[in-house]
Amino acid sequence: MQQTPGDLIRTARARARLSQRALARRAGTSPSSIALYERDERDPGVATLERVLRAAGFGLHMALTDLPVGVAARPVSIPRDLDRYRGPKAEGKVVLPLHVRWSGPERTYDLADRRDRARVYEQVMREGLDDDVRRFVDVDEVIEMWDDLVLPRHVRRAWSDWVRRHRGLDLAC
Repeated sequence: MQQTPGDLIRTARARARLSQRALARRAGTSPSSIALYERDERDPGVATLERVLRAAGFGLHMALTDLPVGVAARPVSIPRDLDRYRGPKAEGKVVLPLHVRWSGPERTYDLADRRDRARVYEQVMREGLDDDVRRFVDVDEVIEMWDDLVLPRHVRRAWSDWVRRHRGLDLAC
């Protein structure tokens, strides 16, 4: 199971028996920053994560791992009930969850803006889980924007198959 930066900080702090305030003091940051990191509401970045973990008495070990050829790091999520889903859909200005928009400072998008909407669809189709796809992706809009979306080959292939099966369209990969 993959751990988030917040999981690592929370675990290190608990194992070191430190309060958020004590860890923040040792790491040279604020207690509110530690709280945001632990809730995965702010991405600490690698350098800050390493500094905070070191302040708790732990190190950060990262390694490259080989993936089988053609296998994505995260499987593409396409919920089986996406066509029938009638739950709430995101609209207006949205903030993408950290597990979807995990790099870069800006995670807020205006779904009324076509360019922002395309960026949201690209990120959610690439990194999102089933609930994210249900919430943020309008499949009719995806079909309309299909040629303009910038997607990795494996994501485009998975969604092309889905669109062919569920909408009867023949889209090029």
